[in-house]
Amino acid sequence: YSGEIAGDRVGVIIAPHPENPLPTWSHSRDYGVLVSNPFVKQPKERREPYQKTLIKKGQKLRLRYAILIHDGNHPISEMANAILIAR
Repeated sequence: YSGEIAGDRVGVIIAPHPENPLPTWSHSRDYGVLVSNPFVKQPKERREPYQKTLIKKGQKLRLRYAILIHDGNHPISEMANAILIAR
């Protein structure tokens, strides 16, 4: 997600850790929402069954993410390296 603050381009990136047990899908909207969701998208129509993520009592679900806040003045390759270091 990115935008301007006081004339400067800034942004934020949320990157899931590659060892998370669930795949993550992401989306953003122009009104400021930024989502990284590790739970499966549910079908819009009821033709397919809903999918559940079950965590039994006593089990743990550990999800890790890197969050990068950037000023927009650096190439994407530099930001990608910063995310890899943060993991």
